[in-house]
Amino acid sequence: MSLVSFGLRLAVSRLLAGRTWAEDRIHNSPMDPVADVFRQDNNGLIDQRPLIAVFTNDEKGTNEGRDIGGRPGSLDLIFFIYMPPTTMVAEDGELELETRDAGGAMALDLVWHQCRAALVLGPQAWRDVYEALVTKITDVRARPILIETEKGIRVPAKEVILTMDAVPEPDLGKPLRPYWQKLDAAMRPAAAAAPLADIVKAMIEEPSNLAAWQLERANLAVSEAAIRALGIAPIDPTKTTDGPDLDQADLIGDIDTVGPDAVP
Repeated sequence: MSLVSFGLRLAVSRLLAGRTWAEDRIHNSPMDPVADVFRQDNNGLIDQRPLIAVFTNDEKGTNEGRDIGGRPGSLDLIFFIYMPPTTMVAEDGELELETRDAGGAMALDLVWHQCRAALVLGPQAWRDVYEALVTKITDVRARPILIETEKGIRVPAKEVILTMDAVPEPDLGKPLRPYWQKLDAAMRPAAAAAPLADIVKAMIEEPSNLAAWQLERANLAVSEAAIRALGIAPIDPTKTTDGPDLDQADLIGDIDTVGPDAVP
């Protein structure tokens, strides 16, 4: 999977932004927890807010023949929640949590609850994308993790893995299907995603200069000889234009009909 993973990570990161104690510290790819959790501001102070990384892994697709991505598949959507040793959260005022002891597990559980809520209560446009790309969540796994640096600094973390069924990759050279239209519509008003909207749309709808049978050959992942044998392409291999319109074809000779039992 490629565009499915991209769209899912983008949608989920936008759903989480500003809706957890991590605020805008949402990464949609794996990251170095030590470098990012302990990143200092211009005054040399460490940002004491949580940090969340969202990424995909273990993608599996079903296929037939040479086709890659044209059928529904599954993937893991992974949430990594990191807590600085001392976490400042704002919930009707400032609250300081000492996460190096029992407060770490509590804070991680509360942030994961915020993530769950964001997936179903976040902005409608991005929720539409998430709900369109994900057809079913088949498994949920979570585990606590303690990351320790060479200097002995400990970073409590929580990993949550959602295994989910997803829609197929888009056809090549075809207009956007409804779920890709939703992604396109959500990206265009978003400042960070808008520059990519035309690029993603072109990746799906291009190439636009091929004959219809050539696009079908590519999307079916069959040989040119096979697509010509199916009658979709011109029988003459020197021709690359569209094949005959079968709706307008004249049948010559008699047609024998047989029952289903006679078909091998």
